[in-house]
Amino acid sequence: MRRSWFVMALLVYLGGLGFMQAQQNQVPRTLTPENRQALQEVFTQHRTSAVRIETLPEGVGSGFFINDRGLVMTAYHVARDANRLFVVTTDERRFPATVVGYDELRDLALLQAQLPAGVQVSPLQLETRAAVRPGDLVLNIGNSRNGFISPRPGLVTGIDRSIAPNFPAGMISSTMPLAPGDSGGPILNAQGRVVGVAVAIGYSEVGEFSSYVAPLVGLGEFVAQMQAGFRRDAPYIGISSPIPVTAEVARQLNVPVGGVIIRTVIAGGAGDRAGLRGLNSVGPNEVPDIILSVEGVQVNDFNQLVTEVRKKSVGDTVTLTVRRAGQIIEVRLTLAPFPRNT
Repeated sequence: MRRSWFVMALLVYLGGLGFMQAQQNQVPRTLTPENRQALQEVFTQHRTSAVRIETLPEGVGSGFFINDRGLVMTAYHVARDANRLFVVTTDERRFPATVVGYDELRDLALLQAQLPAGVQVSPLQLETRAAVRPGDLVLNIGNSRNGFISPRPGLVTGIDRSIAPNFPAGMISSTMPLAPGDSGGPILNAQGRVVGVAVAIGYSEVGEFSSYVAPLVGLGEFVAQMQAGFRRDAPYIGISSPIPVTAEVARQLNVPVGGVIIRTVIAGGAGDRAGLRGLNSVGPNEVPDIILSVEGVQVNDFNQLVTEVRKKSVGDTVTLTVRRAGQIIEVRLTLAPFPRNT
């Protein structure tokens, strides 16, 4: 959707690429004309509650009002690196907005649009008690494909999808034709209540498209906590795109099989402060650091690495076992949020 997506393996947020996720769909994937008409009526009734979110540096996402005072819910990654945020309503009025609260692990955020006195907005109702089921009708209202607050109807194909450790757990999969720009948009059920927020897209191994939704069921109290200012960052060791040490990679580098090679150490991140060395910080004939384990747990690919790191919290200190210049050493570092764009 914009410049700062975390693209890990083949998994992405709504940023223009798909991912491979095997799944077995035993529910309908095609809307009937009656289904489409029902969802079109939901869109017509609730369209004015949805917004376009514009960010500086340049970016576009979606969101929706959850109260009549300008509180907007969206996906956290829409707002994450923005220096400035604006909310655009269906009548094309543009209001500055600020972040109120967020949870990076759930990929949810609340923004406060600065509405002038007298401006009235219509909020959507959140469905935080009743979970969706496969086969349920769902509708996204978003801003993809150069559209403006447009409908994307579909069907729920699965629940409790956990597609990768750097994505929210327990997501909803669906046939809604989402695209970059729809992130953060409301996912409404046939009754016009919001059951989740749009966060990701991808393809199954048999080529079936799926859109993924961060669910709201069970989060009534949590939304209130975000409104009160709750903020949670995911913990990072501050590296990007590590390379698994496969047999072929090990042969080329003359190292044992196992672990992950650090490709890039992010400036200002936890790994940088702890002195980790990546391809971007060693000489042309040197092998960068290879992470072998986190707190004693062996890691051989990106997902295993992220899984172990996300068992911790920002501020925790962890011990990495690292192969450096043929020696096995231990590196202790304090987990930190991913460095923001400046």
